[in-house]
Amino acid sequence: MSMSEKKTSKTKMSQAEMNETKKNIIETEAPKQESQKPIKLYVLTGFLGAGKTTLLLHLLEHFADKKIGVIQNEFGRLGVDGPRLRQDGIEMVEINRGSIFCSCLKLSFVQALAELGKRDLDFLFVESSGLSDPSNIREILSAVAELGVNSLKFCGVICLIDAVNFLRQCSEETQIAGTVLPGNQQSNPGFPVQNGKQDREYISNASLKVGPHTPYQDDESEGDHRKNASENTCTVTRQLAHCQLALINKVDLVDDVQLKKVEEAVRHINPHCLIARSERGYFDLELLNQDLLSRSRTAACEASLNTNENKPKTFSLSCGDVLPSASFMSFLEACLTDAFRIKGTVHLDTGWRQVDTVEKLIDLKETEAQNESTLVFLSKIGPELIRTVDRAWKTQDLPPMKLKN
Repeated sequence: MSMSEKKTSKTKMSQAEMNETKKNIIETEAPKQESQKPIKLYVLTGFLGAGKTTLLLHLLEHFADKKIGVIQNEFGRLGVDGPRLRQDGIEMVEINRGSIFCSCLKLSFVQALAELGKRDLDFLFVESSGLSDPSNIREILSAVAELGVNSLKFCGVICLIDAVNFLRQCSEETQIAGTVLPGNQQSNPGFPVQNGKQDREYISNASLKVGPHTPYQDDESEGDHRKNASENTCTVTRQLAHCQLALINKVDLVDDVQLKKVEEAVRHINPHCLIARSERGYFDLELLNQDLLSRSRTAACEASLNTNENKPKTFSLSCGDVLPSASFMSFLEACLTDAFRIKGTVHLDTGWRQVDTVEKLIDLKETEAQNESTLVFLSKIGPELIRTVDRAWKTQDLPPMKLKN
């Protein structure tokens, strides 16, 4: 098989896959409306911790008088944010254990879109995982149309940018790809910085050279795992290059100098998208009344970097006892370096708390009581993080817990 044939087989759905999806749609088909009204579809992207779930909660609050559908995607086996999004009247589908743009879940995503496209909805919001690469969204929407579902009106991809961490994330990525973004101190004379549309294409193609990535294996070295972890950040520029609206979030946490550098870097990667600022997920919702697709040029559809081979390792921790706050915080701090993300709910001696870590930031918020404490880990170093978690837990002499893949 030639390279072009291999690429086609990976990026396009086979007829057998389409037939199976059509069969599933027919079996679960909702009653058809006499006249199906258009459903506005928005896809939310953004790297881990950018604030997608918070933004989505604001959108659900603002459109409380509308009929809303939500597709929520997380890499872990357990959906941590799903319960926060479930509200009366919301049609919701959770797709976990990978990226909805990867071949491993793409058909599930198409089926969910098709099924919700038959509902009586005003809006459909898709929240993708923070490591998802949406470069093939057009192919997926075409597959939905092939199933006879034409009610979805794609309004654009909204990419959240973490103003605090974005420049560092880009720096890590461009070190791999051999490129330089504005605001970065490092330079590489072998890869001159260009302007305009070529910037986006150049960086996007450079990111492609990184994959396909090596899958995590138990016998790989820690250095290999860290290399794979850095390569996973290549989704940062892909998410941005394929959006119509870039929302720079957490602007209240950076100064004007850094914010300007972030805006320059965003424009460098995507010269054509609209750029807006956001604080704690709030932004000017009048932007949603604009025709985002006509106001910005869209990057061409291409194969997603998400593959079953480079899917990061996830696992969960559960504990039925009350945890001492100080010891638990020390435990989290010991795990931060090796984890992309740690999320969940825990029962501390100060009460139940929602846990969310981003980089070196640990965020604890009051939350409702659960049956037991549960944390989900997204690893930078493959299965080796299980040893890190187990060692850190025992070091703090915390109560018995269970780890699950």
